[in-house]
Amino acid sequence: MHGKVTLAQPTDRNSFDLTQHLEDRLGTATSEKYLLSTNLKASEGAVGVTAEQETTRYTVRAVVTYELRDTATDKVILTGKVQNFTGYSTTDTAVSTRAAQLDAYKRLMVILGDEIVERLILSGAFAG
Repeated sequence: MHGKVTLAQPTDRNSFDLTQHLEDRLGTATSEKYLLSTNLKASEGAVGVTAEQETTRYTVRAVVTYELRDTATDKVILTGKVQNFTGYSTTDTAVSTRAAQLDAYKRLMVILGDEIVERLILSGAFAG
């Protein structure tokens, strides 16, 4: 599996972070035997609100659908969906809140990337 999976081009910051983590786990493609495509949907919502109606905590959720194709035959070998969440707290400054938000999304892309790689391995798609 290592070095055999080409990853589809990312389209935004989150898909870039996901693709980067997948490449870290799967290795840079040295052959184009397989193509892994992903479709990422992320959202966030307030979960911690004070009596003054100020949000103090957010949950970030994401769902990734993925498809693994054999590039020689264009046959779909495996499809699936992973989903997870993480969170972050707000702070007194906009800069540190934004940093916490970006970190939460990045952590979530690592979690989802690990789940995808785990599913690829467990599927047996690379046996033989």
